[in-house]
This record gives sequence, structure tokens and C-alpha cells, in this order.
Amino acid sequence: MLRSRAIFNAMRAAYPDERVEWRRVWGAYVAAVGLKNVVPAGGANVVQIFLTKSSIERSTFPTVTSAITVGAIFDAVVSVLTPYAWMGGPGIVHTAAAKGGVLNMTRTLGVEWAGRGVRVNAVAPGWMLVGGTQAMAGTPESKARLLAGVPAGRFLEPEECARAVAYLLSDDAAYVTGICLPIDGGHHLSKGLFEFVVSDGKVTALKQIDPSGEYTFARK
Repeated sequence: MLRSRAIFNAMRAAYPDERVEWRRVWGAYVAAVGLKNVVPAGGANVVQIFLTKSSIERSTFPTVTSAITVGAIFDAVVSVLTPYAWMGGPGIVHTAAAKGGVLNMTRTLGVEWAGRGVRVNAVAPGWMLVGGTQAMAGTPESKARLLAGVPAGRFLEPEECARAVAYLLSDDAAYVTGICLPIDGGHHLSKGLFEFVVSDGKVTALKQIDPSGEYTFARK
């Protein structure tokens, strides 16, 4: 339903002076989906383009095809955040503030654009052994301290993050908008970054990465 609505909006933008009826655009979309389920080939797209063009006076095949493509591709948005968008943490005010802004943007646009057939969501992956996390987990001891803050007791696999994004972009999430999905093994429900930087009851802050690739800490 939301995808056909997005295509309808794209058609109205392409033909502002023509009468574009949502029921006929939706009917063309449903017919194509039904045909695709029976014959999984490109013929369903041809049917949708033909029926949609037939419903709009003075339309052309190239423009209709382009509008359908735009509507099909740009009806869902997924931003990538971290749990610190709402948790916060010592030494990361710059990234936490930026991601907090994107989180609020996701919620706001999720409401604002829902009626136009566009869904806006986000994911918040937890610790993955890539980039900065890999540097922070450079020793067995530091890796153990990172995992101590994750109730699931393991790191996130990149494929798991990709599958969550794919879900939010798919028709299976057609009624989901304005949410941020944590993919962190329950990390955001624990003490978060404090699990890693609190030592002997004193808070320390991430300072820099030394030449060996490990983070060092500055006492507060």
C-alpha cells in the first residue's frame, strides 16, 4: 500500500496538470505484484507501466517508467546510528549529539512523510569488530571489558546489521515508520560505555588511539 502511494506521488509530481487517480495507480501496482507471484520475471513491470500509462492522459512510457522507478526506490529511508544517540557516554559528546539529531529527524520525518508513502526509520548497531571498535578491542582484556556491557555476550556480525536494514527497507515493514531499531544484544539496556571506561570507581575518558592501534585513556 505504501509503495503504491509513493509511486502515485511520483506520478503526480511528473504530471502536475493531469488527473492522476490513486485507485488506478494502485490497481496497476497490485496487478503487477500478482503477476510477479505467478510468473517471477520482468513481465510484471511491463504490465504495471502499461496500466499506469493508460490511466494518465497524455503520459509517455519513458516518463511513467522513470516515475515508477523513483517511487519504488525512494519510498523508504534508513539511517545508521548508534545506541549513544539516546544513551550518551563520556568522551563522545560530538558523535552522540550528531546522532541524537538524526534520531529526532527520523522520528519527525517518520510522521511528516508517512502520509506521502515514504517511511523513515533508523538502526542503531552495537559493537562490531570493525573500525574503532576493533581498535578498542585490541587486547583480550579490552575485548572482555567491551563484552561485559553486552547482555548477549558477543559482538554483532555485520550480516546481522545488513539484514535489519533490509527488513526496514522491505515491504514486510510497510507499516513501520519513525522508529530506531537497536541491534546491540541489549547493550543499550546495560551501562553502555561506562562498562568500558569506569575503573576503580573513577570515570576515565577516551583520549586518542596510540600508534599500536589501541585507545588510551585520560583521567578526569
